[in-house]
Amino acid sequence: MNTAILIFALYCLLSLLWGHHPYLNFRGLVKHMRDFLIFFMVLDVCQDRTTLKKFFYFIMLGATITCLNGLYQYIDGVDLIRNSLMRSRVNSSFNFPTALSSYLALMIPLSLTLFLNEKTKNRIFYAFLFGLFLLTFMLSFSRATLAPLFIVSSVFIISASGLKKIYKWGVVSGMLALTLFSQMSASTSIFQTLSNLKHNSSVSERTYLWKIAKDIIKEKPVLGYGLNSFAQVNRDYYPKTPPEMPYGSKYLHRAYPHNSYLQIWVDIGIVGLFLYVLIYFSLLKAVFEKKPRLTKISSWKLNLCLIGILSYLLASLFDSYLISTQL
Repeated sequence: MNTAILIFALYCLLSLLWGHHPYLNFRGLVKHMRDFLIFFMVLDVCQDRTTLKKFFYFIMLGATITCLNGLYQYIDGVDLIRNSLMRSRVNSSFNFPTALSSYLALMIPLSLTLFLNEKTKNRIFYAFLFGLFLLTFMLSFSRATLAPLFIVSSVFIISASGLKKIYKWGVVSGMLALTLFSQMSASTSIFQTLSNLKHNSSVSERTYLWKIAKDIIKEKPVLGYGLNSFAQVNRDYYPKTPPEMPYGSKYLHRAYPHNSYLQIWVDIGIVGLFLYVLIYFSLLKAVFEKKPRLTKISSWKLNLCLIGILSYLLASLFDSYLISTQL
């Protein structure tokens, strides 16, 4: 995985040579390098089990504070950290509810790993944490994150060994009901969305944004326009003014394409997208090679981590999570 990251980082550096917007391209490079630097810093610090455990608890503490802040925002209308007003859904300290939901899609499976520690005596507290994360996740209500989390979780549960079929299908059925029929007052449920795809505004808006991104890609499909260029190159493809946007979506005028992979393709071409995806492929390859040598408990913990990562990658088909400055 380290090799894949270094190759991608080198490609990003080289992309400055053909980028059309030097300042923005350099900022995009800094953003990627920052993320990689954090990754390598964590690897360098967490060299033993004790340090890794402390780091894990630190992550859980951050998620707990975020969720408590989100619940306060739901009750009071304003969060405590950023004084952000809640509109239709909870966003806590994040810019948007969708960003919060994708963050919690990673945290919810991680919180369940606490139950798998045979020495744990505080499972009631850990059950409270899981419930807190799940409740806040539902209050942020992003169908684009909820559906991938259900799909990936279901695949792992059904394929798990050591569980009776009745338990597997009982859990999956409950998750399916929660996924299909849950909704906030300002949103439609996934079931309602699927029942009326042609006339659903969210679906129409996203497909429109994807079409624009694909039109931009056609001009420079191989190497792209340079890191962080989407906001500049989309000017010739969107309507000139917000009122001209279709489906009444003025707020989406010159918006990002709501698909991380299309946006990466626009910025650094199919070559850059391939090298980026290769990072996650290398990670998954290493994980599945190691799994057979793990104990049953360790294997379950690893599966929960994979659920979070794969859900996040799948949800990125419907939003800009992979290149968000907050995730």
